[in-house]
Amino acid sequence: MATGQDFTLTAGDTRNIEVTVDSVNLSGATVKWAVKKTVYDAEYVLYKDTDAGITVTGAAAGEFTIPLKPEDTAGLSGNYVHEAEITDASGNVSTILTGTMTVKLGIIN
Repeated sequence: MATGQDFTLTAGDTRNIEVTVDSVNLSGATVKWAVKKTVYDAEYVLYKDTDAGITVTGAAAGEFTIPLKPEDTAGLSGNYVHEAEITDASGNVSTILTGTMTVKLGIIN
């Protein structure tokens, strides 16, 4: 698992988060990515998976992209925790990355 996968963006920006997981084949896998204000919160601030948003760009190489659209982060500000999880074709579940997403306010709306 890759920890400390921190990144910063401005609220309302478009961003493609490109992830490569070494030694993992994503053929037939499901990828989930979630963001919360704290790990203890019940509600997600953002949630995407391979059924809605995440694209596997290189299955054999373990590559996928998490697209963020302006509406995903509009109105957000501060630090959030994020985590990605893979369920492989055999049903094995692995948390592959965790970190902090920092959203800064912009001055242009």
